[in-house]
Amino acid sequence: MVKYRHSSNKGNDVLCGSNHNNLLSSYEPGRYESHFYISDMNASEIDPNNDNSPNYSNFFAVAEFQADITGSWQFAIDGNDGVELEIQTTPGSTGTIVASYYKCHIRCNCQSYNGTISLTKDNWYRLIVRHTEKTGKDGFKVWYKKPGSGSWTIFGNTLTIRAPYISSDNTCALTSTDFINYGTPGTGEVLSGPISRHLFCSTSLGDGPSYPPIIRMLQNKINRIWEWVSKERPVCNNSLGTPTDYEVRVQVCNASVGLEANCKYYPSGGGIYKPIGLLQKYGEGDGSKVCSKTISKPCNTDSDCNTSTEGLCVENAKMFYGLITGSY
Repeated sequence: MVKYRHSSNKGNDVLCGSNHNNLLSSYEPGRYESHFYISDMNASEIDPNNDNSPNYSNFFAVAEFQADITGSWQFAIDGNDGVELEIQTTPGSTGTIVASYYKCHIRCNCQSYNGTISLTKDNWYRLIVRHTEKTGKDGFKVWYKKPGSGSWTIFGNTLTIRAPYISSDNTCALTSTDFINYGTPGTGEVLSGPISRHLFCSTSLGDGPSYPPIIRMLQNKINRIWEWVSKERPVCNNSLGTPTDYEVRVQVCNASVGLEANCKYYPSGGGIYKPIGLLQKYGEGDGSKVCSKTISKPCNTDSDCNTSTEGLCVENAKMFYGLITGSY
């Protein structure tokens, strides 16, 4: 459950949520206030009989539930002021407005504002409730009826449900227009419990050939990667648990397996393929030669150059290498 504020400088249709588009327009997701979790839609924090929020506010609720029977389900909504209930058959996509009670009004204490939708057993569905408050009391309630049932039940933990977990340092995930439209947090979404991550680190455990490169992996950690790798030595150690190590072996330009596009054949030493790197890319010539001091006069041998003014005859390349000596 997320609470937002919005400006009072809007048209009455928007402030009251007179239809779906006006209800969407009432939200200003950048004016996030708080978020919390409830077990069902009968919670006191959202009771429409109470004054739960300052004037010009919004509630936004999102949860996913698993249908336990196939058939036509009914959903009902009540609220103060404008409210709507959307069901997404594919979570994160455009859904169906199943029930709505638009415009400024007090609660009806009824299930008159309802609708039906066909659901399939064992499938997961996303439920979104959008609400706007102009002035006075505010909140909403949601009920459902399973196929064949004759009575309404408050939506909540009577079903198998789950909801995005947003930590206190990740509230920016709730401040996007996409979250209001689709119910998917901008970042850091998990569906239950604390955020869990797999951490990977490329390192070695010492110096020299006795310590080959390895990939270290820690699974299901709530820590961030920089807590493990961006610190004083030793990095990627056992401070967050014992990692699983994988030795890194890389082989390229193996003719028996398949040659990469940047492999070049070198006939010396019995013939071998090696990858082309920066030295080859910029240091190997195009087959022509130039006098080294002019870099423009063509030549075939040193005799074609005046060595004192034009230098030696060298391969024409993008980069030239030399040796500079000095003393300290």
